[in-house]
Amino acid sequence: MLLGKTSRVRAKTHVFAYSGLMRCGSCGGNITAEEKVNRYGSHYAYYHCTHRKRDVVCQEKCAEERQLQKQILLFLDTIYLVQQEVDRLLAVIEDERVKERYDGGESRRRSKVLWRVAPGTWITSRSSGIAIS
Repeated sequence: MLLGKTSRVRAKTHVFAYSGLMRCGSCGGNITAEEKVNRYGSHYAYYHCTHRKRDVVCQEKCAEERQLQKQILLFLDTIYLVQQEVDRLLAVIEDERVKERYDGGESRRRSKVLWRVAPGTWITSRSSGIAIS
């Protein structure tokens, strides 16, 4: 002990953009991320399967974060919503906001928050279904 500090090194905690959002396409295992530093000091984030499924042998390799982002963007480009469907969903969202204004936020307190989409925007689960507020 030096100057009242223990000599134990604390593990670094990292926040990775896609941790906990994906599963391995081959075995269904969790995807985890690691940060690596090359010999020039550049930092890279790699995502890979945890290979924790005992009954399945997974042969998937790791993917660098930039490669993963490209794959995600290519997938998102394949998603298409008809304008009528977008308008219907936006109307449902507006109805929920109006209800929330009239009941003083009581519906939000009864709802279960699933995840935060953006600052001030939440996707919640209610008895009437899923809502974005």
